[in-house]
Amino acid sequence: MQHAIVLTSAVVGLTQAFKIAGVPNKYCPTLAVIIGMIMQLALAGLSAENAITGIVIGLSAVGLYESGTRIGDYGMVSGHENNRK
Repeated sequence: MQHAIVLTSAVVGLTQAFKIAGVPNKYCPTLAVIIGMIMQLALAGLSAENAITGIVIGLSAVGLYESGTRIGDYGMVSGHENNRK
């Protein structure tokens, strides 16, 4: 459990790498959960508790990514920059 913060960040990064490689967006949350579970099981050993912890790490990564994309730069971009799009 002590690796949860680092693993959550790693899962976000790996999921983003899979997106860049061409995985459709609709599969990324499931992919993040699977990556989180595999990484936790690899680090902490095979057990039901570690599998559930890995699932929670994957779900945390999905939530972290989603909250970041929803908040984004809202209110932080000038009107001039918005007009360039």
